[in-house]
Order: sequence, then C-alpha cells, then structure tokens
Amino acid sequence: MIGGNLDLLLEDGMQAEQTRTVEQVLEVTGRVREMIAFMRDYPAIGTSTPVWTDLRHLTEQAAAEVALGNVQIENLLLIIEMLVDLLVEKVIATLFERAIRHGKTASKIKFST
Repeated sequence: MIGGNLDLLLEDGMQAEQTRTVEQVLEVTGRVREMIAFMRDYPAIGTSTPVWTDLRHLTEQAAAEVALGNVQIENLLLIIEMLVDLLVEKVIATLFERAIRHGKTASKIKFST
C-alpha cells in the first residue's frame, strides 16, 4: 500500500529534492518487504528434504520471481541436477535482486558452467 501511494506521488510530479526523497522511501520500503519475506522463510531453511533439481530450470524460475527491469538474464548452464533444499530458488532470486539493486548500471546477469 505504501509503495503504491508513493508511486502515485511520483506520477503527480514534484520538485527534484522531493522526488529523490520519495524514491529513497520506496527503496527502503522494498528492503523492509524483502526482510519480512526472509524472516517468514528463514525458519523453513533446512527443514525440507533435499530434492534432485535441474539447476538451469531453477535459475529460470528464480528469474521469473524478480522484477528484472532492463537487465537480461543469460542462462548458459548445462542441464545439471543437484541435490538441494528447495529454498535455494529464493537464494538465487535474492542474488538477482541484489545484483540489480546494487549494480545500478548492470545490463546482464550471466550464469554458466
């Protein structure tokens, strides 16, 4: 709800300093949302039985969960099955999110074997 209201403020047009402040609040709101999601998932880490999973497919699923913007995902992974906790998908999605957030000029995320 907060993010939606702040987005509406940005659309209305403001002075440059006000726009920067609203953008900073949006960024912090996003971080808080991520922390809450992580705290919800954290107790489940290591509690499920590991399963054999195709790493290439797993990275594609993780990419589908993330707002990539203009960042392209180049998935050159071969079909490799790994025995993993299914929460590893969230770990990969978090890597995508952080690469996009902190790599402000990033245009591509590449996975290869």
